[in-house]
Amino acid sequence: MFNTHWLQLDKRQQESGSLTRALLGQVARYHFEPSGKLAVKLKKFDEWQTWIANQSGLPVIAYQLAKAVDGSYSSVERYQWLESQLGYRCLLSPFHPSVEDYIEQNGLNDTHIHLNGTSSLESMWNFAMSNPQKVISDLAEEYVKPRVQLLYSCCPELDDPYKYGKLLLTARYVRRLLIAWVRGSTQLSEFKQSLADFLDHDRADVDTSGWLLEEKQFNCRWTHLAEIELHIAVQRELKENSNICLDYCYLTYLLCMNNFQRLMVQRDDQFGFEQFQKFADNGVRESYEKSYMQRFYQLHGPNLAGRPDLLVLEGRFAPKKSLEKNEALVGAVLRGFITYANGETEADSVKYGRDLNSLALEVSKYQRPSLKLVAHFIKLPSDPKKESHYSFLRQTLSNNSEVLFDLLNKFTSLREIITGIDAAANELEAPPEVFAPLYRRCRSQGLSNATYHVGEDFEHLLSGIRAIYEAITFLELTAGDRLGHATAIGIDPQYWLDLMPEQLFLPRGQYLEDLLFLRKIALSDPTSALPLAKLEARILATASDIFVDNFTLSDLNSFFDYRNLEPSIVKAIRENQDSFTNLFGYQQKEYLLAQRVSSSVQNLLYKRWFDYRVLDKYSERVEIPLSMFSYKELLEAQQYVQKVVTEKHIVLETLPTSNVRISHYNSIKEHHLFRWLGVPARVIKDDSPMLIALGSDDPGIFATDMRNEFYHIFGTLVEHFEYSVNDALQLTSRLNENGRVYHFKPKIANFHSKRRPLAEM
Repeated sequence: MFNTHWLQLDKRQQESGSLTRALLGQVARYHFEPSGKLAVKLKKFDEWQTWIANQSGLPVIAYQLAKAVDGSYSSVERYQWLESQLGYRCLLSPFHPSVEDYIEQNGLNDTHIHLNGTSSLESMWNFAMSNPQKVISDLAEEYVKPRVQLLYSCCPELDDPYKYGKLLLTARYVRRLLIAWVRGSTQLSEFKQSLADFLDHDRADVDTSGWLLEEKQFNCRWTHLAEIELHIAVQRELKENSNICLDYCYLTYLLCMNNFQRLMVQRDDQFGFEQFQKFADNGVRESYEKSYMQRFYQLHGPNLAGRPDLLVLEGRFAPKKSLEKNEALVGAVLRGFITYANGETEADSVKYGRDLNSLALEVSKYQRPSLKLVAHFIKLPSDPKKESHYSFLRQTLSNNSEVLFDLLNKFTSLREIITGIDAAANELEAPPEVFAPLYRRCRSQGLSNATYHVGEDFEHLLSGIRAIYEAITFLELTAGDRLGHATAIGIDPQYWLDLMPEQLFLPRGQYLEDLLFLRKIALSDPTSALPLAKLEARILATASDIFVDNFTLSDLNSFFDYRNLEPSIVKAIRENQDSFTNLFGYQQKEYLLAQRVSSSVQNLLYKRWFDYRVLDKYSERVEIPLSMFSYKELLEAQQYVQKVVTEKHIVLETLPTSNVRISHYNSIKEHHLFRWLGVPARVIKDDSPMLIALGSDDPGIFATDMRNEFYHIFGTLVEHFEYSVNDALQLTSRLNENGRVYHFKPKIANFHSKRRPLAEM
């Protein structure tokens, strides 16, 4: 079979006179609609998403566009036509009239998008070649992180930032040569020699300005279209005048771009949040993303003659450690949005000034999209050999939250824009209990809307289920609050079990807490099938390995429930019973919470947080057979938490493409969303109905956006689960409407104003 496909490729290469065009043509014919609207075939969209996770789709899009652009187009007309096909985005979607009409009329609601990590490879490519030293400097600064070094190890030929520096310079030289070729430049021979000198001897030209195609490449809204114009011109030249040298130079250029993508997009063979963090932490977007305007343009959608794709844009940002840095960050976001909303350029942004009250009032006028911001605090690991239980993270959260409160108190109009809180990053590195005091403190300061990343990545499915339960209970989530991902209560337990090895190695404390969680479920329901006696025997044996004190099952149960207390208060109670006469406000409330707990339970908590022997025992990994918890036990735990979610009216933020990359799935067809939606082929008896909203997560890292997420769900329902178009659209639009209803709204009055060019009132 492989041989026949190879022969077919060889035939197409001979017919087209170009290996590169033959390769691009194969991809385009497989994924794209053959005629009419430039669009991905609906039934091939999942495969296209996988393809663009491994290399840029832009050259293939250019191939398809080139077939529609004939010589009768002037350069201006061609550019206008390209603009009408793609707009400001570098992505391509399917096209279905019913979906297009729905998006145009109603708009999409993105309730979970991280503003950092939104920029696509294609939008940054020109910046990277324009500023290779700056990009490499950013990469080198982050290269010291062991996690980031592992990202480079995936490609031995490019195993450090400086080799990527040569890659970018190579792309510049080749690009200059390609431009000279298609323009018939008299400098063609000179540029060939310059490229050879650089590759063979690292001899660099003093002047390499000829690599730029057109002046509009400096306008970040249009760099992708300028790039596509170059690809179309090169492909046309290869079609009309077969030239093996030009062909291989063009292929080299594409390979440079696709290898640079390895630093920006998570591939389909890179699973887990640990992999994702390598892209978030490697610094590749650091300098480019100091401005936010381009990201808002990128999210606008393809239809420049119509309305923006987004109705609600709820962006996440990480609070900084100083008031000045927070002012600069939030100010950059707001100015970037206003500049986009008015259809202006980066140079225009300076006229909006630095007063955050004025900027917030201006931003609040726009209704499509309506911009809201959620402050997400970062999870960090704790080393039990060096500190008490997450003491550094707890102090960081306290400091950063106080600075955020100072910002909101100084610029009161920001409360119209900053409408909620979240905690993000690797959930394996910090549990929900650490954030409980922070969430209580934020509520006392008026930040009452809350969500939390949880159940996305887990060492054991039961641990992931428990983490969701703890996020709800410890963070005191209520109706209208949300949870990000929550994969652990959606993934089919048998699907997970089938993927796992026979033995797992879990921290002893994690195993104890999982057992205590199952016991709580067993005691809550007289009809539970969980083996209570066996659970209690395991709990006592495991707890005895950790604690040397005498304790009862009742003590351990309370210990499980009160891990959300403030450790410093419990410590003060244990060490000095008379030190609370001068407490007031927030500290007094934390003291009253801790006072409810018996001294024996306080002792267990104290040891867990501050006793280094217990900390060491807690983190020590023990071997747990996969068979320790059966399918039925895992399913009962899932459905117990599902019921809690439903009863509390908590909304789940689902991020399909992100989950396929980070979780255990290979395809959108396997996603747990379809179980939650009650799709007959995926439904499990006794599941609770989930309230679900959609988000795109990190569009740049996952090569997606909300339009594509909507099409992924709609297309899977139609093509895989055989829903009618009307039924699929109704089900998908219900998810989108939940985002409109349940996005975080400010607690103060709305403002109004006149219509704007790009964003609407």
